[in-house]
Amino acid sequence: MIKFYHISFKALIFGVALFLSSCDEDYVNSLTSEQPVVYLDTNDNLNGMYLGESVDELELILKVENSPAISQLAFSVNVESDFLNPEQIVISPNQDNLFYNVNPNGEIYFIADATDDTFSGNIGFSNHNQDTTYTYGDGEIARLYLSGINAQSEFVLSIDQVLSYDDFEIDVSNWNINSNLNLGQPVPKLSFIDFNYTNNSAAPYLSVILSVDDLPIMTKGIIEIDYDNDLLFFVNETNPSKGDLLSEGFDVSINEQNGLITFSFEHSDGDIENFTNGSGGLVELKFQINNTNFQLQQSPISVERFSAFFIESVYDICGDCLTPNYSEYYNYDINYWNGFIEPIEIHFGCMDSNALNYNSLAIIDDGTCAY
Repeated sequence: MIKFYHISFKALIFGVALFLSSCDEDYVNSLTSEQPVVYLDTNDNLNGMYLGESVDELELILKVENSPAISQLAFSVNVESDFLNPEQIVISPNQDNLFYNVNPNGEIYFIADATDDTFSGNIGFSNHNQDTTYTYGDGEIARLYLSGINAQSEFVLSIDQVLSYDDFEIDVSNWNINSNLNLGQPVPKLSFIDFNYTNNSAAPYLSVILSVDDLPIMTKGIIEIDYDNDLLFFVNETNPSKGDLLSEGFDVSINEQNGLITFSFEHSDGDIENFTNGSGGLVELKFQINNTNFQLQQSPISVERFSAFFIESVYDICGDCLTPNYSEYYNYDINYWNGFIEPIEIHFGCMDSNALNYNSLAIIDDGTCAY
């Protein structure tokens, strides 16, 4: 029995040696245990550009690392963006292309298409009678080009099919496919946060913070807030409380007429260290509720008309100079910025957590707690 196993082991070694001797050296070298990696890359720096700035021929590069021996690869890239449009897709140059790693003179086909929201491509060896019909290692596949404006966009990569050295389909479930790539400056979004009610006997009021996410660097902004003045009365303050984004160097002003508030903020010229950007509060707004007889109405009070939109946004380091350079002045296109337009609810009720009828949503205590 021991002799049988010894003979079988020798036969196995002989079979492996015979197999390897029948394969060419490049194919043997391609038998790697490293995990293949597929991803989209770019050399273009959109972060160095203004939000909304025109983009022409943004280049994305499809790359593969640690590829095993393959003869064909099909892929698609979905462009999830309202701001960038696919223009064309081309095969990567021979010196960078994965499919020319083993045979620099190989006959390669490349079938590709670019639609309104998708790139797709299929690359492989067109003539199976040529000396080498596989490739492996690291390299590019294709270069994708888009045009539009610089705003946050997502690209979703899918590897649709890969064929092996001998034209069998490869299971890519264990490949490291970096499916998502996000590029471009984020688009700002306005919101209202921190609703509070101050119940003093002289003049109780509702306060709320006008907030913004992902504000680009800027020195001046104007926002219009529309509200239902049948339900609310705006408290027009000469010096409203500024939010954390406008803590230094900004002058703010508020004007109101017939339910329309115009809020503006502007920085003094040249103090670039204190120009604002990012996410946070802009200003505190105060309202009086017209009907404060809460025990005779049902909670919550729903204010259907309540919205906020940017109407101007400027980056101006130049100030009063007559011929500003591009880098000194930029007037943002705010037409696609995200405003706020949805009802707000003002909840009232018992605010004592020890009471039987405690209302966790209430910001106004109506004196109805029961114990």
